[in-house]
Amino acid sequence: MAELSPVGMIGLGLMGEAFSGLLRKAGYPVVGTDIDPAKAAKLAALGGKWADSAADVARDCPVIVLIVFNTDQVEAVLEREILAAVGESSGKIVLCASTCDPDRIAALGARVAPRGIRLLETPVSGTSDQVRKHEGVGLIGGDAALMAA
Repeated sequence: MAELSPVGMIGLGLMGEAFSGLLRKAGYPVVGTDIDPAKAAKLAALGGKWADSAADVARDCPVIVLIVFNTDQVEAVLEREILAAVGESSGKIVLCASTCDPDRIAALGARVAPRGIRLLETPVSGTSDQVRKHEGVGLIGGDAALMAA
């Protein structure tokens, strides 16, 4: 069986930690970072690998989950850190699992698509405990072909 590609996690709060745990249980390597370096120990306990920055996560992972606080942070991380790290035409897939303004995320997706970033809006309804128990409700929005891939 082929080894699974690592999934990047940017934001390791309660929900980011829940996502990381589920990904690890499913066999995915997880590379994560957070503005709080104390989250490194929790990620290591789940079997994940700490990265020093969002740029490091972006360079190491073909799929990146953004689960930061709000739309402003999503825009800043994606446009300033991820794009700067991977350059144009990277083909990276970014899943925005943060609670965001849907119009701004659609506009962000349109801005980054010509620059090689494929963005899907993937918020989850439920608490981190519900997500750990597979009781959260996942939503998805964006390009239908990317969703299928």
